[in-house]
Amino acid sequence: MALRPVKPTPFGLSLLAGALLGLGFTFGSLYLLVWVAFVPLLMALHSPSPRPVRQAWRCGLVAGTVFQVIAANWVLHFIEALWDAGTVITALIAALFWGYGALQLALLSVVYLGLQQRTGWPCLLIFPVIVTLAFAGFPTLFNAQLGETQSRFIVAIQGVSLTGVHGLDAIIALANALLYQYLRPRSATPRRDRIHQVVSGLLIVLWLGYGAVVLLSASPPGTRLRVGWVQENGPAGESRTSTPGYTDSDPRSLALSRQLAVEGAEVIIWPETGFSAYFQQPRVRQAIHRAAKAMRTPLLLQGIEVADGRQFNAVAWVSASGLEAGRYRKQKRVAFGEYLPLLEYLPDSSRWARQWLSGFFSDIAAGHQPAGFPIAGTDTQLIPLICYEVMFPSLVADASRVGADRQLLVIVSNNAWFGNTAQPWQHWRATALRAVETGRPALHVINNGPSGVFLADGRPWVHSPYGTEAAYLAEVPIPSHGPTLHSRYPNVFLALCLALAGLILVVALRGEKVTHRPRGRPAPR
Repeated sequence: MALRPVKPTPFGLSLLAGALLGLGFTFGSLYLLVWVAFVPLLMALHSPSPRPVRQAWRCGLVAGTVFQVIAANWVLHFIEALWDAGTVITALIAALFWGYGALQLALLSVVYLGLQQRTGWPCLLIFPVIVTLAFAGFPTLFNAQLGETQSRFIVAIQGVSLTGVHGLDAIIALANALLYQYLRPRSATPRRDRIHQVVSGLLIVLWLGYGAVVLLSASPPGTRLRVGWVQENGPAGESRTSTPGYTDSDPRSLALSRQLAVEGAEVIIWPETGFSAYFQQPRVRQAIHRAAKAMRTPLLLQGIEVADGRQFNAVAWVSASGLEAGRYRKQKRVAFGEYLPLLEYLPDSSRWARQWLSGFFSDIAAGHQPAGFPIAGTDTQLIPLICYEVMFPSLVADASRVGADRQLLVIVSNNAWFGNTAQPWQHWRATALRAVETGRPALHVINNGPSGVFLADGRPWVHSPYGTEAAYLAEVPIPSHGPTLHSRYPNVFLALCLALAGLILVVALRGEKVTHRPRGRPAPR
């Protein structure tokens, strides 16, 4: 008995698409999966169906759910650490989180198929635009872009210095659409489609070729900065307790910092660990000032600053002379962690939500401007960012335009809420894209790790392991140049995508639904 090949179903293809996408987001070594992950979804969307829009919604929802469950599996640990709610409640809350996230691919699928059918325009044009806007604009608690999975694909990420990560998102979507075009069943390829495919292939080659040229022509920077950082490996939560044998005025981080100063660190960074005693207790602040002066090394530390009756998530810059030389207040706050969207204007609901969110929530006001701290004795400027802010390309681009041509981006974070899951690594890998976008090396110091440096071309320079308490020292090359094209105009590429999407929408609304028929066959009457 002959075996018949099994024809894949739209449901099975959607499952495969979600799995490929989720694995690409979860494991840095599987970044190439993202370049093919949408192909099964496109096959599912274009499968014959009497109700194509309904099928698109279902396929997108299935793919999105699988994607969320794999890529955001860490939400289980987060909920358990936050509420200790038990297995059933934890699973239900996680399911709500994943279900909401799945709407991203569901809406993407419906919008793409609807526009493609109404206009008859090629998938190679419409799909990259819709994917780029879906990942840039869908409101999520933790932002993530397709391109941020590509931190190990060094050639591919160089182009983000021109367009930002959204340009790489579009190239990845274009590669998926092009592969789908080649694989879809078809008796013959019309000449127009072949032209579209050639142009699309050339765009991908040009993108990767640009990256290769940049890497081959790069000259070594003349300046190196000895940067030290402390990885405290402390618990989650806003409040911190002193390590046994240490005090707020002489914390464990300071003891580790003294070792770095002896080894020649020119600047020392502490992670986001809520060292609020510095901001709220004058004696602690004075003790830290004296310590920085004794070490002759500037120090950056984070805590909760209280001013005018409001709280700010802030970092303080203590100079080598023992004086505070500046502060930076976090501009991008975490929804439901540092502010309550909409509920800020509903006092009763806000009070209930604060109680329910317990230790994860701190009522934080937003800062309004970036900062740049000059490092004495060098021509380098330190650009501070706090945790979640590294996920916003335009904010980082704006910050990088402050001041000097030699800059070091410094991000301080605390991911202890998520434990030893994929989330700290996803957060850390996104730093590579911000480094290339701005042309600045970036140091990301995470409380529990991994912490480390990405060079200006996105290559990982050094990193510390997860879950260790230690002090680390690295000699970081600091190139000298002005802002990149993306840093100067961080929103231009997205604006172009929006304009193109608007044009596609106008054509779709003015036209009739396009149905493709084989040549020579008369239209149905």
